[in-house]
Amino acid sequence: MKNNFLMWGERGLVTTFLLDLSSLKTPSNFSNFLEIIELADGKKINFKPQKIKCIVEPDFGNKGFGHPDALILFENTDQEKILIFFEAKIKTYNQYNKNRGEEKFNSSINGQLELNHRLTIALSKFASGNGILKEPSWIAKTDYINERYKELRILKDKKVIEKIVKPIVDLKINNRNYYHIILTNDYTNPLLTEKNLPQLFDENNKDRWSDLKTNFGWINFKNLKQFAEKYFENGEFLDTLDLNSDPLRYVIVEDPNNSENPSA
Repeated sequence: MKNNFLMWGERGLVTTFLLDLSSLKTPSNFSNFLEIIELADGKKINFKPQKIKCIVEPDFGNKGFGHPDALILFENTDQEKILIFFEAKIKTYNQYNKNRGEEKFNSSINGQLELNHRLTIALSKFASGNGILKEPSWIAKTDYINERYKELRILKDKKVIEKIVKPIVDLKINNRNYYHIILTNDYTNPLLTEKNLPQLFDENNKDRWSDLKTNFGWINFKNLKQFAEKYFENGEFLDTLDLNSDPLRYVIVEDPNNSENPSA
């Protein structure tokens, strides 16, 4: 038996992948990772990172902005930065999709994307001297308010404010350099459809998905596995993926049009 470090479930898959990714010695491979992400407008993230920093499941509070599976910060040689809010689901997009008003909407994948978007709105309004992170008041006039708590979301945890919120704000993250990326077991990008998409309301309660979709993207487990096989020598992700992959739990989706694929 060889020594290894394995983890169970979505959290384990995210953690071991990011451990392996952050251990890469060749910075150009960070760019190769970004290349396998497909944005909701069909484009790619145009960025050449040299450094990476990851935080797995930061706690923005149950009455705040939830718990993104990970934050991934990339920096290039000019000290420019992009920030990725990362969410993973072990099955397909539509298996975790809910309609607004349904129970546990914020735990659905479209609900989580909306919550992360609201987090970026709050971050963009945050002043470094503040001790709390909260949404602007106009959110109360949108359909966002019609959910579990029916009130503006707010984060007061001092440690999170100091160790996560303020460093992010100091990076001047804005709508040009943040991305919301989902990992699912779909074969094709579910964000390219017109169904079950997150709603990104503005001050007039207008859904701005068509304008902001360039900040949203997708990757699947098949491409993640292929990337790991190529770049993660002696890594932990592939063994963790194997641990979580069996006929009862999880099977990587292949091209349904491939007649040679036994699972098609």
